[in-house]
Amino acid sequence: MPENVTSDFGYIRFIKSKNQPVLTDTEVNDITNMIENGRLVPSFKTNREHVKHVRTIVAEKENHNGKACPKCGSPMVIRETKTGQNIGKKFWGCSNFPKCRSIVSVT
Repeated sequence: MPENVTSDFGYIRFIKSKNQPVLTDTEVNDITNMIENGRLVPSFKTNREHVKHVRTIVAEKENHNGKACPKCGSPMVIRETKTGQNIGKKFWGCSNFPKCRSIVSVT
């Protein structure tokens, strides 16, 4: 099995097989401190604000310009052709790319 393919208990073996440090201890401590300092104080108020924010995001995704992918139902986003004959032209592309490659012309 290739090194980057794992299943079931292969995750533990894969993690334990990696023993070359990527970050120094100082870098790990700095990153950990930045994360902990950026957290909001856990409270009823911050929890309600978080729930409200998540609901707003979900509502925006559901009403994303009224464009839904005809194949999978995901929101469509404006994209621009980067190569080929139609370079620079805009089109609606599925936000679930590359799993879904559905496109719709911009009218």
